[in-house]
Amino acid sequence: AQPKPRQHRHVVPRRDLRLTAPAARTRARDRLAARNAMNDDVAFKRVQIRKQLIPLLETMNPKIVETLARTSGLLRRDEQADGRRETDAAQTLKLKHLKVLPKEELYLEMREWLRSSRGNLRSLQLKHIEAIERLIFSPKSGKIVELPGGGRVVKQGGALRFENIKVEK
Repeated sequence: AQPKPRQHRHVVPRRDLRLTAPAARTRARDRLAARNAMNDDVAFKRVQIRKQLIPLLETMNPKIVETLARTSGLLRRDEQADGRRETDAAQTLKLKHLKVLPKEELYLEMREWLRSSRGNLRSLQLKHIEAIERLIFSPKSGKIVELPGGGRVVKQGGALRFENIKVEK
C-alpha cells in the first residue's frame, strides 16, 4: 500500500507588522522556508526596515509593533470610509445611535465626528477613542473625556458633545 499523499491547504497568514521572522513562522507550520537573496539584501528599503529600523524602535518601545499594527488598522478603516461617508458637522452625537453600532463603525463615527468638530485628528490616539467608547457605555452620566489640544467630549442628556477649550497664555 502506497502512503496517501499529503494534502496542502493554502493558508493566508494574518497581516502582521512583525516581519522579522517570516521564515520561522513558515517553518513552524511544517513547511520549507523559501530562501530569496533579495530578502537579506539591505539595499532594499523593506529589508532595512525589517532588519534595522524595527529592532531599533523596539529597543526604545518594546510594544512599537503592536502600536503600529493598531494605528495601521485605524488608518485602513479610515481609508475604507473615505468616499462612502460624508462628514456630519453636528456638534452632538446621540448615545442611542452609537450604542447599536458595531465597534468598527462606532470608532469610525467618533473619528469623523471629532475630525469635523476639532478640525483634525492630530494627537488623537486609540486610547482617546477607547475612553470615549467607555463613556458611551458607562451607566453614569455627566462624564468628561479630555482630549489633547484643548478639547473635551462631554456626555450629557443622552448625547455626546464636543467642547473646544480655549487656553489663554
